[in-house]
Amino acid sequence: MPAFLMVAFLALWTVGQGVAASFPARSALGTRTPSDVGLRYESLTLHTSDGVDLASWWVPGDNQAAVVLLPGSGSTRTDVLAQAGVLGSHGYGVLLLDPRGHGNSGGRAMDFGWYGERDVATGVDFLAGRPGATGRIAVVGLSMGGEVAIGAAGDDPRVRAVVAEGATARVAADKAYLAA
Repeated sequence: MPAFLMVAFLALWTVGQGVAASFPARSALGTRTPSDVGLRYESLTLHTSDGVDLASWWVPGDNQAAVVLLPGSGSTRTDVLAQAGVLGSHGYGVLLLDPRGHGNSGGRAMDFGWYGERDVATGVDFLAGRPGATGRIAVVGLSMGGEVAIGAAGDDPRVRAVVAEGATARVAADKAYLAA
């Protein structure tokens, strides 16, 4: 009986984590905005290649470089306002995204970050159209956002720099379990 309980526990623990990450509760957008950290901004809705609407804030910069800024799993763009404040105060244009299924963005959340590269590509498309940012685009991500930033840099040569704070050891082969 104890062996059965241990096997059952391990099976539920393993499967439970995957289910929890694949069907997380929607993270609510907080009440703070970039103006709370001294930044001028505009609210935008960007559209991904697979039809998801992404809620975002655009903070224009003046140093001819721009950053896509990504929160971690279970977080929204309000959770990266401190980072936006630092980047914006140094002249960077900053695009703060709510990842799919988080905050005010459409789609279904996936807290392992799969499909986040599409969200970043949409942000990079937007930034590439801004005056002065062409060729000087970075992605800064926290936790899951950091993992997505690394993946996006491998997918998109327009991403010239990445800061991945708290990224783990996710690899492309991990995605295979989703098909099951």
